[in-house]
Amino acid sequence: IDRTQFRDLTTRQSRVSPGMTRAQVEALFGPPDLFLGNGRSGEGGTLVWVDQLWQVDVILDDEGRVLRSGRMRSDSTLNRALGRAPAINR
Repeated sequence: IDRTQFRDLTTRQSRVSPGMTRAQVEALFGPPDLFLGNGRSGEGGTLVWVDQLWQVDVILDDEGRVLRSGRMRSDSTLNRALGRAPAINR
């Protein structure tokens, strides 16, 4: 497994808060792996980052500011082999 495929998305996602701009979010994560526009005019939509363990989604309003963010296990070969992501103890 290539260690570069683990980008510590959960820690980065914990730093995202409502009202942040898209530029501020991209400063934390880098360019998104995927952007899904919301179909309306403006900058709204969903920014998506994925690594071997997690997928992080950041939802933007029409002005390009964070409404909310969340994470889920990614559909990676590693997660399918493990059956579930390892527990994170903090």
